[in-house]
Amino acid sequence: MIILLVFAVVGVGGLQVVSFMLQQHADTIHEHLLSLQQQQAQNSSTDISATTSTLNDTIKTLRSTLGTPQSWSANAAVVLRALPTGTTLSQLTIGPGRAFHVVGIADTRQTFLSLDSALQNPDVFSNVRTSSTASKRQSVPFDYQGTIISTAS
Repeated sequence: MIILLVFAVVGVGGLQVVSFMLQQHADTIHEHLLSLQQQQAQNSSTDISATTSTLNDTIKTLRSTLGTPQSWSANAAVVLRALPTGTTLSQLTIGPGRAFHVVGIADTRQTFLSLDSALQNPDVFSNVRTSSTASKRQSVPFDYQGTIISTAS
């Protein structure tokens, strides 16, 4: 009988320990749930709406750019053919709508003038803009922007 009583006391004590541990675990889970609910309340739906709007705008821009087939190498070749001998190219950018931006150095003033003349050809380029001038006799920097209107040679 004493053995039975000892087992009963040990069993009840063990059940109380297990119950205490389960209650501690339930309290921890409840605290974590409250923390998540507070974080969700702090993140307003306007943040999500703004992010969604920005993402949609980015997707539209990508579709308009990628949805239009571009012959990038042909467009770059048009600009490269316009460069006279004696020019050093440091940047060539071809953008959507056949926009181009070319930066470099012409060896001489005459090379710069030849480049300027080639890029002003209305049969090949339009809207050509520059702030560069042939102000030096040698190593004349240039920076042109414009639009390619013809890829024909």
